[in-house]
Amino acid sequence: MVAEQAIPYLLYDDAQAALDWVVEALGCTITDTHLDKSGALFHADVRLGEARIMLGAPGPEDRYGGPGSGRIHAMVLVYVTDVDALFARVTTHGATVLAELTDTPWGDRTFGICDPQGQCWYFHARRT
Repeated sequence: MVAEQAIPYLLYDDAQAALDWVVEALGCTITDTHLDKSGALFHADVRLGEARIMLGAPGPEDRYGGPGSGRIHAMVLVYVTDVDALFARVTTHGATVLAELTDTPWGDRTFGICDPQGQCWYFHARRT
């Protein structure tokens, strides 16, 4: 398994305000955004120099929330070459599955876990 890229993913109660702040205060450049069905910002991909950062809204799932919610509000998103093999490996080493291995609408194959101490990881592979 080769990691291609690790990306911090930050969740905010007000994703649009957070995006506005990282652009104004940090000088980030917006590279991609996604809106939910109501037109609210759901996901943003930004660059800070060469660094890539993702941020977004928690969404409808109870396990996610903003920083003050006591729920998951940050995770590491890692692109790997063989996400299926990694899923098999981490699930035999005590990981708690947050999101089953699946193909996404945007073309990635992905899954999410919490490690034995509670840190959250999402692993992706680009489908060709």
